[in-house]
Amino acid sequence: MGIAILGVCIAHALVWAHLDTSIASKILGPFTRIAFTEGFLFLSGLGLYYSFQKNDNIDLFYKKRINRVFIPYVIMAFPFLLYDAYSGEISLPDFILRLNALYFWFYGNDGMWYISISLALYFIFPLVYKFLFSENDIRHVAGKITLIAIGCILLCFLMHVYVPNYYVKVEIGLSKVPVFFIGMFAGYLSYRKTQIPLKYFIGGGYACYNYLFVKKRIFFLDLLL
Repeated sequence: MGIAILGVCIAHALVWAHLDTSIASKILGPFTRIAFTEGFLFLSGLGLYYSFQKNDNIDLFYKKRINRVFIPYVIMAFPFLLYDAYSGEISLPDFILRLNALYFWFYGNDGMWYISISLALYFIFPLVYKFLFSENDIRHVAGKITLIAIGCILLCFLMHVYVPNYYVKVEIGLSKVPVFFIGMFAGYLSYRKTQIPLKYFIGGGYACYNYLFVKKRIFFLDLLL
């Protein structure tokens, strides 16, 4: 995850420095895309599963997430947001919404959508964990994961159809959510040291590839319309 974080930092730095079309960007391209946002969500789901296996105290779980994610975000964002508010670039309500990471859910991406999505997923994680792993049977867990993934995609489709203006604002985050739950399933398999038959491994990998390929390259929601 540390290598992936470094890759994302370099990728964004190249864009901000207007070097995203330079030779350096082409050389570093494979490194900067080791995980990217889908990979982070996958690793988050996997890591949280292991963390919850070690200690399933919900109060402690939330305290850790606040101390490790929310508070560092506030410390990082506060001086920049304060400057923007002081200079009149953002209003006081916007300052508050951006500082508590709720801005994304009202107005869309302000550059920190990943924090907003992550905090929402952390908030529901204990409930989803209880639903997914209440039965220690791989077939039941796989079925529930599939159900959740399909539900997420269906929700995106319905939002795209009935509230398109709002969906455009939050699509960058919501469309990636299934990867987080797939990461939880990967954590479950890894923790149990489950041996997956090759045909299921290939089939699952192919399904994930198609989901990511279709979502990114073909814009499947528009095609379904």
